[in-house]
Amino acid sequence: MKLGGKILCHSYNELLVIGCENGWVYVFDGKDLVWAKKLSSTYYRGPFHDVNVISVAVDDIVVVGTDFADGKVYAFDLDGKKLWERQFMSIMGCWERPNDIVAVDIGKNIAVCDEWMNSSLNILDRKGNTIERRELEGFVNALRQEDITVVGTTKKTYIDGMEIDFPCQDIRVKDFVFCSNDECIFAVDGKDLLWVEKFESPIFDVGEFVAVCDDRGLHILSLDGERLEFKRVDKPQRVFVVDDEVILGYRNRILWSDGRVRRIRGIPIYIDNVIASYESDELFFN
Repeated sequence: MKLGGKILCHSYNELLVIGCENGWVYVFDGKDLVWAKKLSSTYYRGPFHDVNVISVAVDDIVVVGTDFADGKVYAFDLDGKKLWERQFMSIMGCWERPNDIVAVDIGKNIAVCDEWMNSSLNILDRKGNTIERRELEGFVNALRQEDITVVGTTKKTYIDGMEIDFPCQDIRVKDFVFCSNDECIFAVDGKDLLWVEKFESPIFDVGEFVAVCDDRGLHILSLDGERLEFKRVDKPQRVFVVDDEVILGYRNRILWSDGRVRRIRGIPIYIDNVIASYESDELFFN
C-alpha cells in the first residue's frame, strides 16, 4: 500500500499507527485501514503548511507528534475523532519557534519529549494538561511510559526521578528496565543498576529472556544478565521475542530460530497474525 509520504515512525499495540512525511497519520487493524488523516501546520502559512509526523503511540487513544513546522501533540480516539491538541514552543528573546515532538508514549499518563535548542520531558494527563516538565541532557533517542517513565538520551538515562550516566538508544520494560547503547545492554530495578553486559552496537528485545544481536551474532541472556547461548548470525535490522521464540527481521526476509525463512517486502515492523513491513512510503502486510 502506497502512503502519502515516507514512513517516519510507527507504533504497534494491537492497532498499528504509522506517521509519515506530509502530515499523514494512518491507523490499521490487521490489514484493514481504520482511519487516515492529513495534518497541516496552524503556525506557518504559505509554502510551509506541510508538517512531518515524527512520533506516534497507541493504547486506548492515539497520540501523534509533529515536527517544528507545527510543534503539536494531537490526541485522537480510536475512531479518529480529535480529542485535543497542544503546541510546544521555544522562545528566545522576541523570537519563537515550534519545537519538534520527537517522542510520545502512553501509559498511566502521556509522556512527550520535545526538542529544539534543548530537550524536555513533559508528563500530561489524559486531557492534555501538564503534570510535570523537566529538562533533559542530550538529545532524545527513546521513551517509554508505563507505571514509570523512562527516557534515553545521547548522554543519560532517566527513570522517573533517577538519572544514570549511561547514554541510551532503546528501551524495554519487563520486570526490570532494559536499555541499550552502542557499547552495552544494562538492566535497572528501581534505583539499582542490576547488570551491564558489553556488546558491539547491539539491538535487542525482551520476553522471558533477553535476545541481543550485535556484529558477532545472537546472544541469549537471562533477565538477570546471565549469558545462556550464542549463535553466529548476520546482524538483522530488527530482533523480536515472540512467544518465547527469537525471530530475526532482515530487509526482505524473516528468520525463525528453528531455521524457517519467510520472504517479505521491506523492513519488518511487527510480527503477529500478520507481518507488517515497510520500505520508504510503502506499507506491506505479508
